[in-house]
Amino acid sequence: MKTKLSIYALAALTLINETQAQSRADNAVPVNPDNFIRAETDHYFSTTVKNGGFGKFNHIRELTIRR
Repeated sequence: MKTKLSIYALAALTLINETQAQSRADNAVPVNPDNFIRAETDHYFSTTVKNGGFGKFNHIRELTIRR
Protein backbone atom coordinates (compact mmCIF):
# COMPACT_ATOMS: atom_id res chain seq x y z
CA MET A 1 0.00 0.00 0.00
CA LYS A 2 2.83 2.42 0.85
CA THR A 3 4.52 1.65 -2.45
CA LYS A 4 1.41 2.55 -4.43
CA LEU A 5 0.99 5.76 -2.47
CA SER A 6 4.63 6.67 -3.07
CA ILE A 7 4.28 6.03 -6.79
CA TYR A 8 1.13 8.15 -7.03
CA ALA A 9 2.74 10.99 -5.07
CA LEU A 10 5.83 10.92 -7.28
CA ALA A 11 3.68 10.94 -10.42
CA ALA A 12 1.65 13.88 -9.15
CA LEU A 13 4.78 15.87 -8.30
CA THR A 14 6.24 15.15 -11.72
CA LEU A 15 3.10 16.38 -13.46
CA ILE A 16 2.99 19.53 -11.35
CA ASN A 17 6.66 20.26 -12.06
CA GLU A 18 6.21 19.79 -15.83
CA THR A 19 3.16 22.06 -15.83
CA GLN A 20 5.04 24.83 -14.02
CA ALA A 21 8.04 24.54 -16.34
CA GLN A 22 5.82 24.91 -19.40
CA SER A 23 3.93 27.90 -18.02
CA ARG A 24 7.16 29.78 -17.24
CA ALA A 25 8.24 29.72 -20.89
CA ASP A 26 4.84 30.97 -22.04
CA ASN A 27 4.72 33.83 -19.51
CA ALA A 28 8.34 35.01 -19.80
CA VAL A 29 8.80 38.67 -18.95
CA PRO A 30 11.93 40.54 -20.06
CA VAL A 31 13.99 41.89 -17.18
CA ASN A 32 14.40 45.65 -17.06
CA PRO A 33 15.43 48.14 -14.34
CA ASP A 34 11.85 48.34 -13.02
CA ASN A 35 11.47 44.60 -12.35
CA PHE A 36 15.11 43.62 -11.74
CA ILE A 37 14.69 43.28 -7.96
CA ARG A 38 11.75 40.91 -8.39
CA ALA A 39 13.57 38.85 -11.03
CA GLU A 40 16.72 38.55 -8.90
CA THR A 41 14.66 37.54 -5.84
CA ASP A 42 12.83 34.88 -7.88
CA HIS A 43 16.16 33.59 -9.16
CA TYR A 44 17.64 33.26 -5.66
CA PHE A 45 14.51 31.58 -4.27
CA SER A 46 14.34 29.11 -7.16
CA THR A 47 18.01 28.23 -6.64
CA THR A 48 17.33 27.68 -2.93
CA VAL A 49 14.38 25.42 -3.75
CA LYS A 50 16.43 23.38 -6.25
CA ASN A 51 19.11 22.85 -3.58
CA GLY A 52 16.50 21.78 -1.00
CA GLY A 53 17.45 24.72 1.18
CA PHE A 54 14.24 25.44 3.09
CA GLY A 55 14.48 24.33 6.70
CA LYS A 56 18.18 23.50 6.37
CA PHE A 57 21.48 25.29 6.74
CA ASN A 58 23.39 25.52 3.48
CA HIS A 59 27.09 26.26 3.73
CA ILE A 60 29.32 26.74 0.73
CA ARG A 61 32.72 25.70 2.04
CA GLU A 62 34.78 26.59 -1.00
CA LEU A 63 36.61 29.89 -1.24
CA THR A 64 35.33 32.43 -3.69
CA ILE A 65 38.06 33.46 -6.13
CA ARG A 66 38.17 37.14 -6.96
CA ARG A 67 39.83 38.13 -10.21
